[in-house]
Amino acid sequence: MKFQKKLYCTRVPLRLTDCMNTSVLDCAVTFTCDKNVCIFGIQVPAQDSIDNDERQHMNLSYTELLYAHLLDADGSRLTYTHFTSRVSCRSLIDISFNRPIYIQRNKIYKVGVVLHKTGLYPVGSYPSQSMCNGVVFTFGQ
Repeated sequence: MKFQKKLYCTRVPLRLTDCMNTSVLDCAVTFTCDKNVCIFGIQVPAQDSIDNDERQHMNLSYTELLYAHLLDADGSRLTYTHFTSRVSCRSLIDISFNRPIYIQRNKIYKVGVVLHKTGLYPVGSYPSQSMCNGVVFTFGQ
C-alpha cells in the first residue's frame, strides 16, 4: 500500500468576521475542479473564542459537534461524517468523511457543514479560485 501525503486546497480569506451560532448553523459551498481528484475530507475552522467561564479556567479548547457532507449536482449525498471531539479554539479541524470520493473534473459538487455547538465562528469572503498541486478549484455559493 502506497502512502500518499495529504494535500489541502486552502483559500486565504479576503475579509473575516465572526458569526454567533445560537442554535444550529448550516454552511455550504459549491465547487468544481479542473482535474479528477479524490476527496478524503475537509478542514473546518474552530470557534474564535470561548465563553467567560471557560476563559477564567484558561481552557482554550471545547468539544465540537458537527455534521459534514458532500453532495453531487443532483443533491445526492456521496459521503458524510458526524464529528465530536475536543478541539483547540482558533484552529483548523481535520474532518475525514466516512469514505473517500472521486470527484470528476468540471462537475459541480456541494460540501456542507452543520455546526451544532453554540459559539462564535469565523466567517468571511474568499477568492473564487484556489490551486493545489496543479488542480484548480473554483468555488461558488
